[in-house]
Amino acid sequence: MSVDFQSLKNNLIILDGWDRLRYLLDLSKMNEGIPDDLKNDESRIFGCISTSFLIVDNVEPKIRIRTDSDAAFVKGLLFLLKVYVNGKTKNEIININEENLMNEVGIKNAISSQRMNGFYAAIKKLKELL
Repeated sequence: MSVDFQSLKNNLIILDGWDRLRYLLDLSKMNEGIPDDLKNDESRIFGCISTSFLIVDNVEPKIRIRTDSDAAFVKGLLFLLKVYVNGKTKNEIININEENLMNEVGIKNAISSQRMNGFYAAIKKLKELL
């Protein structure tokens, strides 16, 4: 099933409270994850409270990433990031403003500061891998 960022964003904006959190948990089920043999320090997202990973499969002409986490909620957040960045150019990714992205999808004030820092760490990791 193909999912576009605009649809995810629209759903997150109309939901609030527990419904928004449940939606992120549902998104985690759509995240195919990463095979265990590719989960290592090179792909690990340090700064995330859970054990999470990000792999860049393709940079040119368009970005393709895979993400995974041992926490379902974070796996959902990382799926959101994956849908957002897949198909963008390297330059578009480098210019992502993490805080604006979280505001855009309406979850900046809906998650803990630790989860927020983990999301920012994932974007930082992605930029480093490019």
